[in-house]
Amino acid sequence: MFKNKDLKSVVLALAGANGTSGNENEAALLAKSMLEEYMPAHIDALGSVGGDTGGDGVHIMLDAHIDRIGMTVTAIDDSGFIKFARVGGIDARVLAAEQVTVWGDEPLFGVITSTPPHLASGDDDKKAKKIEDLSIDVGMTADEVKKENITVCIEWEDEDNALGLRPTTIAVTLSGSDGQTYSAKIAEKDGWQHTFADLTTQRGAEVIYYSVDVDDVTDYDKDVRGLTVTYTCTAKPAADEQPVEDENLIDDQMDGDPAELPDGDGPTVTETEDGTVIDMGETAEAPVEGEEANAEKPEEDGELDEDFTLPEEGELPEEDAESEIPEIDFSTLQVVIGEPQYDGDVMTLRATLIGFDNIDYALQWQFSTDDATWTDVSGATGDTLVVQLDESNAGCYWRVSAEVFGWKTLPTEQAAQE
Repeated sequence: MFKNKDLKSVVLALAGANGTSGNENEAALLAKSMLEEYMPAHIDALGSVGGDTGGDGVHIMLDAHIDRIGMTVTAIDDSGFIKFARVGGIDARVLAAEQVTVWGDEPLFGVITSTPPHLASGDDDKKAKKIEDLSIDVGMTADEVKKENITVCIEWEDEDNALGLRPTTIAVTLSGSDGQTYSAKIAEKDGWQHTFADLTTQRGAEVIYYSVDVDDVTDYDKDVRGLTVTYTCTAKPAADEQPVEDENLIDDQMDGDPAELPDGDGPTVTETEDGTVIDMGETAEAPVEGEEANAEKPEEDGELDEDFTLPEEGELPEEDAESEIPEIDFSTLQVVIGEPQYDGDVMTLRATLIGFDNIDYALQWQFSTDDATWTDVSGATGDTLVVQLDESNAGCYWRVSAEVFGWKTLPTEQAAQE
């Protein structure tokens, strides 16, 4: 079936790809590349790989899981040893001395170890090791293992700066849930990206989360998704300038003979019995014979309509009354959290706010272990939350709350209706 490949090499390649449950991206990309030799293939929003040979008639679906058993990091002790938990049916009895790869910003290679026999107490050295008794040794100190590089990228949707509105630099701030902030300037000469190196992702049992904030740019909308910020230009090209008519043109024409006035969009001159009438807009139509007597005559100066009455003293016309400030319709406000995005053991959540234009609000991300009692994530007040997953939080519930304070600018009743 596979061009220039034997079945054994295909199976070994797929089995060797990193695809631990929850982090199947590498295996998915490999499977997609193999399928594309025979049919159009794609990876959907849930990470599944699919392909269709097309054609009419009966179709048969071939289905298989793409993930594999593995382990997830739960803690790093003071000596730099990595503690882990099972992901799937791992037999702890066969893990000792196994070589493993720890996937992060960069892969770390290590070996699974336990307390050596000469340091074991009693009969511990004669018993099968439990998963909690095992560790991964990657030959690094605790500080080295716990540090991580985080790269923030800027993308532009402005037709290669066609309008020349793009700034030369963007100020970016990376905020940690531990209260620490890191700032940098991102420029085109650096490929519109910056790497914050050696950031602490864990301090004791506390996992540290990071969120990104960047400058607003005039004539651009910004969209922060995890560690990538996209600026989309909202400005439109200026219309070609139209030639300005001579301000004295109409005056000159009106001073001359009506017969000499040009045709077209200029003033229309009509000769009547009472004199010359100049219509500055639409072309005047000649009156139909016999209709002059039936035409309505305008009110003479100084005469009032019979139905007109003066307002009472202190009474204002309705149109002058002050319009009431409309209340915020909370039924139109929505906060939607999209599908989680995974990059190794880093999960990114993004909230989309609907109906919050011209509304002053504040966001706060929260987590819960029982979907009943919720706790604020310290420093997580943006529309994006980046979570370093481990055993302590992998089963948590996540949400974002929006507190509404009122209108940013008071709208008129007409604007509110629109």
